[in-house]
Amino acid sequence: MSTPILSVIIVAAGKGSRFRQSAGASFAEVKKPFVPLAGKPLFLHSVERFAAMPEVGEQILVVAPEDRERVAAACGGELRRWGVTLADGGKERFDSVRGGLAALKGDFPFVAIHDAARPCFTADLARRVLHAAELIGGAIPASRSTATIKRGTDDSSEEFPLIRQTVPRRTLWEAETPQIFRLDLYRQAAERYGSAEATDDASVFERAGLPVALVESDHKNPKITTAWDLSIAGMILG
Repeated sequence: MSTPILSVIIVAAGKGSRFRQSAGASFAEVKKPFVPLAGKPLFLHSVERFAAMPEVGEQILVVAPEDRERVAAACGGELRRWGVTLADGGKERFDSVRGGLAALKGDFPFVAIHDAARPCFTADLARRVLHAAELIGGAIPASRSTATIKRGTDDSSEEFPLIRQTVPRRTLWEAETPQIFRLDLYRQAAERYGSAEATDDASVFERAGLPVALVESDHKNPKITTAWDLSIAGMILG
């Protein structure tokens, strides 16, 4: 059995406005992390997958402060069984990550930061990302872009933006989670470069001038943004 070397922060504090807009009346009052998928709340899929990995020594589940009692009442037994600690999220995503970092108790050298909206990641993918992080210091799963990407003019006064450049897609990747880093390096980078503008955790590492490896994913790790994505995830899990 592997020795635990990894702390996990699962971010489940988002409101999921785009999801609720796409889902209509059926989920109008349900925040995305709590939407049912395959018989359980969305966030619980990620918790269970990490709990099954012997490399994981602790998990922090970050939720909105107003949802903390709800989560404890609905899933407290499962969370206690897996040793999951609840932490309060913040206004922006990085505020929630910061709350997760503050709640870490274990002395594990690596940290995985994962969006609860990606319930389909596999242990194999997480292990490949962890292996790359052990070699490089930081690593993320990512899918190669298959679309032709155009860079357009950035002028809201134009009725029709114009194409400025066709970006070579061989260099383009779509970032996913879990993103894994050496904890000491990530703490240092987050302290100095973490901000609301950080759209993912790798960007914090990048701003600090630290390398981040790209680990190719298999397009089976979608992010739940719309009701259609939830259907896709259900088929993958099924």
